Amino acid sequence: VPTARFWTLDEIEKIEFPLVINPIAEGSTVGVFIVNNKDNFQYYLKETQKISENIFFEEYISGREVTVSVLNGKALPVIEIKPKKGFYDYESKYQKGMTEYIVPADLPEKINNKLKEYSEKIFKVFNLKGAVRVDYIVKN
Repeated sequence: VPTARFWTLDEIEKIEFPLVINPIAEGSTVGVFIVNNKDNFQYYLKETQKISENIFFEEYISGREVTVSVLNGKALPVIEIKPKKGFYDYESKYQKGMTEYIVPADLPEKINNKLKEYSEKIFKVFNLKGAVRVDYIVKN
């Protein structure tokens, strides 16, 4: 399963911009920031550290955000997530009308099938149970 390049806090000298700062043990995009250049990096790092000591950095990938739910090992239709502004942050997730959801995602069938295949593979490899969701960025 392809993933974005990522770095830990111990590898801070290796990071490249733009990047996403992400606390490891949070959800709902709390403490997540997209940082475009080194000038703003320290500010956003400190903001994220207020939430969690455990942080990782990942390559920012411009593209369409999609998600695949997996129920008992079987992938459901791919959903495209289209926030009205910026990225799919806390406000976009929980404020009514801030995001449009396209079901099924308007992607080529080959891409939809590959995303479902990856999601089922993740479910199996990590020995997951019940319902899970796997999020992706499909490059522009």
